[in-house]
Amino acid sequence: MISENSYNNLEEINQNTKVSYLDYSELSDFDTSNELILALKNIKIYLTDVNADWVCQFESINDLRKLNKYQPKIFLETFHEISADFVKLIISIRSNIAKLCLILLKEFFANRIYFVKNFSNENNNIKISNLKQNFSNTKNLASSNSKSCKNPRFSELSSNSNFAVFDKTVDNINIQINKNSRISEQSNFSLQENFNNYYVDLISYSNTINSIFDIVIPYVLQQSCTMKAFLKEEANKCLENVSIFTQSFVFLKKINLQINNKNSSYSENAFLTAMGLLDSLFSQNSDFLDFNNPTNKSLQNIKEIMEINIRLFNLKKDVYAKKAIKMLAQLKLKIGDELFEIVKSNFDNVSKNTIDNMIKEGNKGIKTNGNFKEFLKSKK
Repeated sequence: MISENSYNNLEEINQNTKVSYLDYSELSDFDTSNELILALKNIKIYLTDVNADWVCQFESINDLRKLNKYQPKIFLETFHEISADFVKLIISIRSNIAKLCLILLKEFFANRIYFVKNFSNENNNIKISNLKQNFSNTKNLASSNSKSCKNPRFSELSSNSNFAVFDKTVDNINIQINKNSRISEQSNFSLQENFNNYYVDLISYSNTINSIFDIVIPYVLQQSCTMKAFLKEEANKCLENVSIFTQSFVFLKKINLQINNKNSSYSENAFLTAMGLLDSLFSQNSDFLDFNNPTNKSLQNIKEIMEINIRLFNLKKDVYAKKAIKMLAQLKLKIGDELFEIVKSNFDNVSKNTIDNMIKEGNKGIKTNGNFKEFLKSKK
């Protein structure tokens, strides 16, 4: 991390500066509370000003990557605060910055702690193992800091938490420094219980996560169409992670709104992301739908997906109609004919006729292309 004093002398020497991209495994947590405070300060300064020194921007994006990896709550609060300005950097004319922004978003959408409701025992064990190390690091951090560091930004972040391992905000660190007994008391907590509390607490950030998606996804899709191959590659990896890891019904609804775009590549990439989300939502490891005992909410969600298909089909443009037909066919394949018909019975007659017409058009496509899989893959 570049120190605060060093930033003031970089403007003239950064024209020929070369930077390297850290792998996710190379990202390390902040060693002290002062480092964390400085990083948050620099993030707010350099990532909200598109004209700021680009090396400072690069370092601050890496700091965001660290927050995403080690401090998810602080990351969400911080990133949500700057996201409206941050998106300008995704399409920055300086390719180093644009690429690192996409790398950050790729890692964010792959961080399952924000999206998956139920982790497997294996994932729990991995997280708990990490918590043991983090807890030890936090105790060392508390005992090594003798000065009190107060910042009002952290009070809201830690107000609902009773376990400093997850926050390591300045307020929590100060409490640990001044009340050593609390460390001893917390060390006796069940790590499993605290991990569950950590995750449940993150559920309250769902609106924040959805808002971040709304803001950044159009810019990611824009870069997925760029002529610069290395940016296009990172943008497509980001979209792929949205499809594979998030398993978000809300994201599926939102990404469908991006399909209606005049840029054919933009529209196609939004559609492919939607199809990937559809696959992951109805995969075996998803809790979106219990096929043996579907809830009313699940059926309503399926109905909303079908309504999205109908609206896309009704745009009366072949390129959109075909996408709508393919998505409806994929949905029908995933949930089965019986459940599909149950959901369809809840539509009005006009919508039922539209669904039937879409199925007929889809069947024509299947006959033309020889088989269903080839129909889904076809672009004409």
